[in-house]
Order: sequence, then structure tokens, then C-alpha cells
Amino acid sequence: MESSKNQIRNNPRILILIGCLALGAVLTTGMLFALGAVPALGAHVNEPSVPDALARCNPDYTGPDRWKCEDVENPLFGVDNLTDRYFRYNPAGVPCLAFGNDGLYYACYDKTLDEWVAPYPPYSLLVDSSELVGEYAALDFNSLGYPFISYYDAKNAALKLAYFNGSSWIIETIATTATSCPWAEILPRGSAHAPDSQEESPSAGEFLQENTLMGASEVLAPQVEPLKGVGKYTSISVDDKNNVHISFQDEASRTLKYFFWDTGATRRCRTIDDVGEPNYKTGLWTSIATYGTEPRIHISYFHDIYDQLRYARSLEYDKFEIQEITGRNLPNHGNGPYSSIAVDSDGTPNISYY
Repeated sequence: MESSKNQIRNNPRILILIGCLALGAVLTTGMLFALGAVPALGAHVNEPSVPDALARCNPDYTGPDRWKCEDVENPLFGVDNLTDRYFRYNPAGVPCLAFGNDGLYYACYDKTLDEWVAPYPPYSLLVDSSELVGEYAALDFNSLGYPFISYYDAKNAALKLAYFNGSSWIIETIATTATSCPWAEILPRGSAHAPDSQEESPSAGEFLQENTLMGASEVLAPQVEPLKGVGKYTSISVDDKNNVHISFQDEASRTLKYFFWDTGATRRCRTIDDVGEPNYKTGLWTSIATYGTEPRIHISYFHDIYDQLRYARSLEYDKFEIQEITGRNLPNHGNGPYSSIAVDSDGTPNISYY
């Protein structure tokens, strides 16, 4: 993670790019697609290349299938660790994004203005200006079209939730390394981990770097050592009753966890899968989906002791069934990361993965 952050700091103009397929010069579909402008962890960031005459984003491309590509935001330190749920359509069919790194950002496309805007007060794309928040952002909407965003706080190694309540943004910390599940946690049978047993991780401070080439000093983003945090690889789903479901990894206990909130008084959190080995972990690249008025919860995720794709589904209030989707493999020889899950109209889960 640190190498990727350094690359982003050295290339502050890494932007989120959105492309939309246009017929001629007129936008008719309103469909927008992410074009992958954010480097992968550890990837080398190249200098801008010479425009490709065949590239659909190139203004000089004259074909009928030209894509419209535009900047959404230009965060100072770029964006990092996008999830499969960072780009969603709200109930009105408007495309919206949640992303971040040096803050949490939220933007929706205004077709009339032909630009990406902040639709709610205080009408700023920046929802949470806290330091080092916004990675692993996942987005969904309730029946009123209000957004709910789960995301990671890297400074405090915590899971956060931001949502719009009709008049203002509400920001909460859901879980931390000190209180992995602040509400009553239901542990799976045979689990070796008890709640609140993790050690606290230190917070990070700022440092001042002298920029001798520019002849000026600048305060860079807080530098952190990789922390064993709670809330990486988060995914979110708001069901038909507006209940909020979040899957995430507890890196400190190496477990897959699940948070539920009925937007009333009921909140609960539980461990779903425990790797049980000190040198391995589970709950990476989680993706969650719900289906039905009495929703069944579906979660796909990566289990690295066998380099294996796994799937968990709810059976009733406090029980989940875990299925091994891919075979058990030697470490670094399996498959299953970067999964994304969707449930069709018949309630059948479908999973894509690497």
C-alpha cells in the first residue's frame, strides 16, 4: 500500500476518468463507464503517452462509437483501492461514484449540466475531509435514493459509514481495532477469536517535507505504516426494507465480518469466517448482495490459506453457510481475488472473479 501511495503522491494528477458511449457528438445513452485510471498496488505509473488515433476517448477519433471521457475530481493525493461497488446507479437511474484516499468523495452525473456534481448540501464532492479516509469505498442507496457509503479510515485503522439522512451527511465509525464489533458480536461455533481482543494500532502524524527542487515546503499527507485495520475490502448493500448490510475484513483477527443495521435501534455484528491460522487471512475482496423482502445475504470473498474463492449465504438470523467455490490450492497458485457478486431476479447468486 505504501509504495502505491508514494506513486500517487509523486503523480498528483492521477484522475478518475469516466467514459460514456456517444452516438456522434450527442450523448444519448447516459451510460457511464469507469476506465481504470487508478494504478494497481505496486504498479509503475507511466508518463502520459502519445494520443492513440484509435482510442475512443481521443477527441480526434471520428468513429460513430466514440466515448466521452471526462475528469470527475482531482484529489491532491489521487484515489486508491476502488471496490466493485464504488460506481452505482441510484433508483432514479443517475450514475454516482464514491471514492477517496485523502478524503471521501461522492459525485453524481447531472445530465442537464453535463458534469459531475455534489447533489446534497453543502454541495461539495468532499463528504469526509478526515485524513487518510476513503479507500475501499462502497456505495448503495435506500428506497428514497439517499446514498450509504462504507469506507476505510487508514489513519485510525477503522471502518466508517457515511450516509445522507435527507438534510445532512452523517458520518459514523462502525468498527475499530479496539472495538472490532462495538455491538453484541455473534461468533461462529469453534471460533478462536473473541470480540475486542485486538491490539490498538497507533495513529499516524504529519511530517514536513522540504521540497528543494521547488524551493518551498509542503505538508504531505500523513504517513502511516501498514496497519492491521478493521474495514478493508468493504462492500455494502441496502435491502428492500432499507436495512444496511456491510461485509468487511478484520485484518487484526484475520476474519471476515458482517455488520447489520435496520436504520432503527438494531445493530449487530458477527464473524462469518475465521481462517484459524496465524500466517493467513480471509475476508479479502468481499462483495455483498441482498435479495428479497426477507433478505438473504450473499457474500463472495477470498480465503488466502488455500488461495480460494468462497461464498457465504445467510440461512437465518445468526447462521451463515460457507461454501468453497474453487478448489484448494497451494498459496499463490489459486484463484478467487477481485470477486463481485450479483443476485438475479430468481434469487440466484452470480460471481465474477480473477
